[in-house]
Amino acid sequence: MNPPTVMTAVRLFLDLLATDISNQARLECTELSRFLSELSVCDYFFTTKKPSHVALACILTSFEGLSRDCVSRAHCQHFVDSAFRTSWIDCTVSEVLDCRLRLRELYDKGQYQRSTYERARGSGGQSPDNVARHVPYESNEGRGMITPSHNTMQLS
Repeated sequence: MNPPTVMTAVRLFLDLLATDISNQARLECTELSRFLSELSVCDYFFTTKKPSHVALACILTSFEGLSRDCVSRAHCQHFVDSAFRTSWIDCTVSEVLDCRLRLRELYDKGQYQRSTYERARGSGGQSPDNVARHVPYESNEGRGMITPSHNTMQLS
């Protein structure tokens, strides 16, 4: 028996996305989160981190990399609140934040090419098959840190 992997946790957490998010946005978030989870496997930094924290970092970092048309601030807030309610993990804990910073650093260093990703998407929607081929990270400056809403912090 093996412990849960980051990708297992990513799949579980992605079920918490808002139901009104478009299928295209859901697919792009899933693929970018999957890609970031693959990046995390390549770096020793993540070996001491909880898979659930790395998974949350992957998803939150993917939100930042997608346009606001795909994943709005309201969708991000819904996800953070749902993650807190279901797993009691605050997305602002230092381990999640450290993982997000490290993922962003790895992604930026990789200089991944959009053209390769677009070709993969154009060929039947299959995702790139390794970390050498993916959409470049595009920061959404001004989005700010999403934290759990006060009403979700209360125990019921």
